[in-house]
Amino acid sequence: MPGACRNPRRPAPQSRSNPAPSAIIPEIVEISGIFIFCATNCAANLRVFFGMIFPALQGNKDRGIFIKKYDYRGGSREEMNHAYIIREAVPDDAEKMISYLNQVGGESDNLFHGENEFNVPIEGVRRKLAMSKDSENSIVLIALDNEQIIARAELAGYYAARIRHRAEFSISVKKEYWNQGIGTEMIKRIVEQAKKMKIRVIELEAITDNARAIALYHKMGFVDIGIYKDYFYVNGIYKDAVIMQKIL
Repeated sequence: MPGACRNPRRPAPQSRSNPAPSAIIPEIVEISGIFIFCATNCAANLRVFFGMIFPALQGNKDRGIFIKKYDYRGGSREEMNHAYIIREAVPDDAEKMISYLNQVGGESDNLFHGENEFNVPIEGVRRKLAMSKDSENSIVLIALDNEQIIARAELAGYYAARIRHRAEFSISVKKEYWNQGIGTEMIKRIVEQAKKMKIRVIELEAITDNARAIALYHKMGFVDIGIYKDYFYVNGIYKDAVIMQKIL
């Protein structure tokens, strides 16, 4: 499910027994800020595994382990045995990030770049991820399956003092993972982080004919506040965008 992309002209952030597949209900395991999506029959093993490696986490409420039911929408039994991890992106993810962005750019006309059009040097991406990781009002989250990025979400805060309560949101998901609830979970995590960062307003733009993304944003509490005329120029056509925001 593609979504709106961050405007590149925005200022830089400031530093800081197996049932049938349809009957399986995956769980979300959170371990020290990392969210792992897996089938019920693998969650217990993950808790034991990470409990042995990081025993200190067991007694820390802020960095502890909790289980939450996750309504996975379809998928084969083999797919259900995979674990989807959501975590913050780090500079070492730069190469994977570039590969991911160049792929998703060719899967949707709703992103700022097309297939293989993301030409930022790897060192530039590393610097950007380092800045976001150190920021007090920005964050980049990624979802991974088998160590490959399958989704990306960014909250990009503003530098100026009088608009530091605002941040712009963008998200993209690989096409083969659309309609599996990953975008919803990414937005939930972004909202959680925004509240921790004392962000008051999350804003975004979505192309007006991107009905799937707009419906998701409405479901997650975003409201329309205006229209940006001729926001996009793609395939020889100018397209408008819906300006949306969510007040926390």
